[in-house]
Amino acid sequence: MALRYGVLRPDGRAQRSVFIVDQAGNVRYIDVHAQSEQPDPEAIFEALAKLS
Repeated sequence: MALRYGVLRPDGRAQRSVFIVDQAGNVRYIDVHAQSEQPDPEAIFEALAKLS
């Protein structure tokens, strides 16, 4: 899946990322960041709330 979503690093590992995909298969939220960073939970919760 990392290759499909464009987050596969040259060393073969995936970048730290969060994808929210709706029931129709559309990507509704993307968050890609450095391994040392944490995803923003509030942004993720907001994106999830928009799905309903």
